[in-house]
Order: sequence, then structure tokens, then C-alpha cells
Amino acid sequence: MKRRIIQGLIALSLATPSVASAQAPTPPAQPKKDAAEPKKSEITTLPIVVDLAGSASQAIKVDAGTYQLTLMNAVPGRSYWLHIGPSFAQEIPVLSAEGIKFTPFESPGLPAEAPCPLKAAIDRLIASPKEIAVRKNVESLRIEAATASTATCEKELEVAAKVMEATSIALPNSPIIISGNAVRRVSISSRDGGHWDVELNSMGRGTWQTTYGLAFSPNEDEEYFSEAGADAEFTIRKKARDSGSLTFLPAVFFTWLPSSQALRNIQHGPTLGLGVTAGDAGGRFGALAGYTVRFNQNIGLLGGLSVYKHRRLDAQYTENQIIKENLAPDKLNKDSLRPNAFLALILRLGSSPFAASAKPAEPKAK
Repeated sequence: MKRRIIQGLIALSLATPSVASAQAPTPPAQPKKDAAEPKKSEITTLPIVVDLAGSASQAIKVDAGTYQLTLMNAVPGRSYWLHIGPSFAQEIPVLSAEGIKFTPFESPGLPAEAPCPLKAAIDRLIASPKEIAVRKNVESLRIEAATASTATCEKELEVAAKVMEATSIALPNSPIIISGNAVRRVSISSRDGGHWDVELNSMGRGTWQTTYGLAFSPNEDEEYFSEAGADAEFTIRKKARDSGSLTFLPAVFFTWLPSSQALRNIQHGPTLGLGVTAGDAGGRFGALAGYTVRFNQNIGLLGGLSVYKHRRLDAQYTENQIIKENLAPDKLNKDSLRPNAFLALILRLGSSPFAASAKPAEPKAK
């Protein structure tokens, strides 16, 4: 019995793989070819649709990004050109109509006597002379196709879909990059003389700009003094001033610039400002409001109303009043807020003149 057990153990050891063989490391799996290759960065493009049946001059608000242009209501089979700036021009390939070579109900293989009402609508769309007619005919064909019977208009429905597709042209190979706070202009032209100017604007509605100016208002101050008379009496008199004299107000202004005017030679818009009077009367703060006309956002004229303190006789006194004591000017006069017209010459600077200039870093001692 013992002998049989020993023989069985020997046979089992010969049939079982060795421990070293079972625990041998398996060769590493080969990486997949696709995983080994670096992924290419993809540019996400956003759509911009230009309606050729719309105005010849169009403005489209966009955000910063990369855009793909798509033309709507193009005449089937007509060639168009895309112009970006002064140096880039590309003929826009006709996607469908040139390849299909539509001949009304012959090339598509339609039966000549098919009793389908879509035939006339397809004919009208193919023969559209202008882009505005394309829009009208596409709408008409879409309505008729929605109610057409698939039993009697199977071929016509296929052709209608292809013709309507030919009126929309996408340009995936001509991306347009728009940065923030910028205006980009592109133009589209057709072989028959059509032309469309498209402004892509990422500037938003507009911006407030800071300008600095010198405002001048008519001198409306009225100062009084006490003039000595007989018997120790004094008469309140009005101080004479130069005829046509002006009050000078250096000021800082804030002008609203609509984005639609950003690249024009002449800009205009409402303006608010803060200033201070200069001269013998001393500094008196004032608020200004008006309308600005500027040349290239840099220099301009501003007219409007200012409100600041004017010198007036104290209400308890009257002109030519006899008083018993000699009153100083600050006892007779007081400051009174009053409106006044002004005209200002304004200037826009590249940076604030009050900002501290950055000093270059001194080299470290070795």
C-alpha cells in the first residue's frame, strides 16, 4: 500500500508543471497602434450663416473663436468668391448643383408624365435668377414637399432635397479666426456681379473710453463788496468783471463708443465728465455732460452743460444796500450751484497720465 502511494506521488510530480515555470513572467502586451500615436488637437469651429437673400451689408455679433462660414439661399449652380482682407480670395466650390447638372426632370431620371405637383416648384427653384428669389422658392418647395405623397412623388422628393441642399454652401476648409474685442470683415461676390460685405464683431455693444480735456464756460460769477460812504456807512456794490471772460475747467471725460463706430474716422456719442475750475476764484468741482464728436477716437470737440458753484450775493443782502459795517467778501458772497454751457477740446491718451511708470529692474550685483 505504501509503495502504491509513493508511485502515485512520483507520477503526479512528473505530470504537473514546475513552480518556476508557472510563475514565469508573461511578456508585456504590445500597445495598440492607435494608442501609441499622439492624438491630434482638433479645432472646434462655430457656424456663421450669411443669408445671401438679405442685405448687401451685414453685421454679425460673435464671440472670440474659430468660425465656419455657411452661405444660405445661394443660386443653385452659381459660383461665388470669398474675400478675407486684401490678400485672401477663394472660389467657393459649388457643392451639389454643378455635380448633378440638373435638367428639369431629365437627368435625375424622373418620368416625363409623373403627375406630381412638386415638378413646377423644383423648376422654379432651379431657375431662380437672384438669391432673394431662392429664399422665396425654397420656402414654397419645402411647404409643398411636406404635404406631397411619397407614392406618386418619390423621385421628385429626392430631387427636391438635393436642389434645396444646393442652396446652402458650407466652407469647412476656410476657417475664420476672431480674437476678442476685434472687428473682422469678409466679403462675398458672385459671377453675376452680386456683392455682400459681412462684418464680424466681437466687441459687444460698445465701451466707455476715458479722455482728458479743457472746458471753457462763460464767466457767470457775480461778486460783491462793501464800498465806503459818508458817516461810516457802506454800500454793497457789484464787482466789475471783464466782458466776455471765461471760466476754465480742466476735466476728465468718459465717452460711450458704440462698436459700430469703432473703425470709422469720425465717432460721436454721449459724454460725462468731472472737472475743477481754475483761476482767482479757486478750485470748485463741477460735473459736465454733453455730446462728443471725435476724429479717430483721439481728438475731438465736446459741448454741453456744466454744473458747479457760482459766486452770488448772499440772500440776506441786496445790491446798493446801505450797511453799517465793512463786510469782507466771504461775508457778502456765497457759492450757489448753477448750470452753465461749456465747450471743450478733448484728447485721448494711450495710458493714464496719473499711472506710475514702471521702472526697469536694476541688475543684481554679482
